[in-house]
Amino acid sequence: MNDETPIDLQLLDPEETPDVVKRAMRRFRWRIVILTVVLVVLAASLIGWGAGVFLESRRTAEEIANAEPAKRAIMNDHAGAYTCNTPAFALGDFQVALLRAIPVPEGGWALHLVIHGETPLASGTGRFMVFVPLGPDAEPAQIPAQSETTWADAFVLTPASLGDTFDIQLRDLHGGLAGTFEVNTAALACDFS
Repeated sequence: MNDETPIDLQLLDPEETPDVVKRAMRRFRWRIVILTVVLVVLAASLIGWGAGVFLESRRTAEEIANAEPAKRAIMNDHAGAYTCNTPAFALGDFQVALLRAIPVPEGGWALHLVIHGETPLASGTGRFMVFVPLGPDAEPAQIPAQSETTWADAFVLTPASLGDTFDIQLRDLHGGLAGTFEVNTAALACDFS
């Protein structure tokens, strides 16, 4: 049994609330304040995350739409399962790695190449490098390098007339040849057997 005597409600002043009620109301108000703060922080976090995802997807879609054809083909390849082998080539002072090769629907290949050199790829003297697929209808791909950087990536689109095995030259814009390497796309494919 309980030792406390029940409160006679007749004796209470209607203007004064009992301590029990005051403490209960105080606890209730604190719980409401804490719950409100937690819900506001959670809502702000979800809105921020959603806005970030939306802006990132929009930026990526704009980047793909404005990209050159070879880069667009690489970026649109969501499976990414074609290139399993990533060969590297030594061309004088430069190393070139083929990261991805994607067949394009029009024929030919979209290549993602990375180049690294001991000396800067672009300098104040205007030394820029280009990849030139050897064959008819082949367009050179300039390597977008910042001044004084020793590496850059480039996207090369080869025409269908080159087939699955072709040579690519690395040249500077003044015509100097750094080297030639052969790409065999059949050797890049994944072997899932």
